[in-house]
Amino acid sequence: SLISFLSVLFFLTYPAGYLSIDEHDYVEGAKLIWQGKLRQECDPQNISQIDIGDYCIYKYNIGTSFILLPINIFGESAVYLIAHLAFMASIIFFYLILKQIKLPKELIVLYALFPAIAYYSRSAYSEIYSILLSLAFFYFYIKNKRTHNILAGVAMGISLFVRPTNMFFYAVFIL
Repeated sequence: SLISFLSVLFFLTYPAGYLSIDEHDYVEGAKLIWQGKLRQECDPQNISQIDIGDYCIYKYNIGTSFILLPINIFGESAVYLIAHLAFMASIIFFYLILKQIKLPKELIVLYALFPAIAYYSRSAYSEIYSILLSLAFFYFYIKNKRTHNILAGVAMGISLFVRPTNMFFYAVFIL
């Protein structure tokens, strides 16, 4: 199956480390949350901090750091496994959407192998979690049953903590 193939490929080429300061800051945010704090000492060299006065915080959205909390148990290198699992879940939601709206299931290959999605599925960036939550929202939205509507709302709410700009996507449905 496609998921098995992608998982084997992922584990054979497991990412070696961060590509950017953004990824580092999401991981560091997860560590701070685990310690029960978001405050940190201000470092004038750190461009990813916001000065609050007598302390600083990371400028990145907190939702991704919450999703990455398991790294505190399984180790920092688990960050890529978390992203991969989110990617696999997004493939499943995409498939369910295709099935629900009666489109050919083979279109899943276009999604799963789309270069940008493949790139983000191997990183600690927030995009893959945003995609997963947006797909979950859309799936539950089109199911249009009471319990599914509640799940759509939960997915939307969490998604906004991951990427506040998702509000533009959700505005279409709310209006």
